[in-house]
Order: sequence, then structure tokens, then C-alpha cells
Amino acid sequence: MRQMSRAGSWGRPGVLGLLMCVGAAVAAEVHTPRLTAPSAVVEVTGDVPHPGLYELTTPTLHQAVAAAGLSVRLDVPDGPLEHGDAVIVTDGVPVEVAPVSAGALALGQPLDLNRATALELEALPKVGPALAGRIVALREARGGFKSVKELDDVKGVGPATLKQLTPLVTVRP
Repeated sequence: MRQMSRAGSWGRPGVLGLLMCVGAAVAAEVHTPRLTAPSAVVEVTGDVPHPGLYELTTPTLHQAVAAAGLSVRLDVPDGPLEHGDAVIVTDGVPVEVAPVSAGALALGQPLDLNRATALELEALPKVGPALAGRIVALREARGGFKSVKELDDVKGVGPATLKQLTPLVTVRP
């Protein structure tokens, strides 16, 4: 009977050992997390040249204001922002940082159903991601809403929800 060496049954690395090494390398690559820069989506509203939602790789107050087209004032302290924050700017100065749910509503303005993003619609009571998606889908299918009452045509919006949303939303051409 032939004696097996450490390298394998025929004196060279075994095929099984080679497959195990290749398999381990593939598994290590599949399970290795990718290192990416942190990012967050923030809303900048109010007195800025380009209000809207911005994805920031380094979410700070200064970066958000600059992304919306406003020169950053040095006397305004910088600070970190989190995903979903809204920066409200008045007279060229960031005056409040609030969750995006407070965006336009915090300024006392109803959300325009023809312009609001799904993320903005989620700020409304009883509106989650699925319902916000259905509102946007119906708006796109119709080419825009003509009245707030059309929300009643969205699956998941009944009379009670419509009554609660009516003072919080508007329809502009």
C-alpha cells in the first residue's frame, strides 16, 4: 500500500485541497463588506436657490446648504445631519434642523400633491411608504391631480384619512 504524503495522495497538492482554497477565497470575497462613504438624504427648504432633497456623502449643515446653492456663512456653526433631516433656511440663514417630516409642514405650508416626493408624503399622518408610492403612481398615471379630493381614489385612503389629510395638502397646477 502506498503511503500518502502531506501534500496529497500523489505527492502534490490534492484537487480537493485546491478546491477548498478557491472556495474559501470566493466565500471570503462574497461576504466581505464593501466600505463606502456614509451618505444621507436631507431636505433643504425655505430661502435657498434650489430647494429639494439632496444625497450627501458627508451629511453636515454646511454641505446641505451649499448643495442647495447658498453660500455658507462662517458665523453659522456646522453640525452633522442624519438621514431624513430637513434644513429650513430663512433670510439666507439655516434656522432649524428637523426631521424631513416637518419640512414644508413646519413652515406652515401644505404639501403640494403634484410636486411632493414619496418621502415628503410619508411625513403626513397615516401615510407610509406603500401609500406614498400609490399616491405618486396615481399622480403620474393621471398627469397630476386636479383636486385634493382625488386622493379618495388611492387604495388605502378612505373618508377618515382624506378628512385628516385635506388641511395638510394642496394641489397647484
